[in-house]
Amino acid sequence: MDLLTYCKRLPKIELHAHLTGSLSDETVLKLLNSKLKCVHVNLPKSAEVTIRRGHRRTLEECFQIFGILHYLIDNLETVKNITRDVIQEFASDNVKYLELRTTPKSVPNKMTKKDYIETVLEAILRYTRT
Repeated sequence: MDLLTYCKRLPKIELHAHLTGSLSDETVLKLLNSKLKCVHVNLPKSAEVTIRRGHRRTLEECFQIFGILHYLIDNLETVKNITRDVIQEFASDNVKYLELRTTPKSVPNKMTKKDYIETVLEAILRYTRT
């Protein structure tokens, strides 16, 4: 067994994972593509390029991602979906215990901070393995 396989199989704990900071590039691209289907999109032209750069991003581009995410995560369905994706991705890496952190977010006419937190909690309960 090679080292990568061995490490992947090891059971792990994650004590400090931020929800939006734990999104994979795949999940972010999925959100971006969904948003681009909308008529009125106000994203910089470089958003997709910045996301696709992956591990080759500059420090400045890393921080630009958070602005893009703030724009993309603007409704409860998206909050539910990203919570599910993050949980499933940690589980696929054999994380047995996950402490997931997030800052409540409100978007006028779309979600309150309370709705946001309730949606995250519901998704955690629904998508965690016992």
